[in-house]
Amino acid sequence: MKKETRRWMVWWLVVGMAGMVLALTGCESDHNDETMEEIQAEATNSVNNADSPGDEDHGLNEFFYDGLHPTRAGNKVIARVFAKKIKPLDDAGGNNVNVIVCLGDSITDTGYPSDLAKLTGMTAYEEGIRGERSSGGASRIDGVLSGYKPAYICILYGANDVIGHLPASTVTGNLEAMVIAARANGTIPILATLTPMFGPRKQYAADARATSAAIRDLAGRLGVPLADLEKAF
Repeated sequence: MKKETRRWMVWWLVVGMAGMVLALTGCESDHNDETMEEIQAEATNSVNNADSPGDEDHGLNEFFYDGLHPTRAGNKVIARVFAKKIKPLDDAGGNNVNVIVCLGDSITDTGYPSDLAKLTGMTAYEEGIRGERSSGGASRIDGVLSGYKPAYICILYGANDVIGHLPASTVTGNLEAMVIAARANGTIPILATLTPMFGPRKQYAADARATSAAIRDLAGRLGVPLADLEKAF
């Protein structure tokens, strides 16, 4: 056998073994080093090659690229729904009248705050942490409020609680704690229902709807403005 042929055989053997190792270990990127465009392209490709969505999912792929996280179009819708709950203030009780903080998980982290800033003419700070549950928001909110002194705080949590099989009462308990903290700071809290879960995450859809219903009830009971994202899609 010629040396050149042997070299090619060794090369393909190494490549094949590397592929097998990755497949067996189930290696998965956490996207920390990827751009948002790369993440969206990868996730969209995964969705397009998965099972076809049911009738109830038609049209949602325009707004969510993996059954949960918003696309550019989805972020614009989320921002518009929040913006309808925000009015210019002459006095924010010692807080910054032109500042909004967006507190949440990866749905907040994907970009709607920049659209919200454009719609309101205010400064919107993104405080989203991927994978965070509502308990994390309840733990962080005091530091966020003291750091930014915002006139408004948009609170969007619950998706990761649902994925973690936590009951709606856990989410609403943490959201109520965040509302109390915001009001104590003189900041106007805005709660939000959950965005849809479908396609690769359709197994969580029923629990997401139940959690949204509980959040809707909580907002009514506390007299808090509600960005009803569930109904927006």
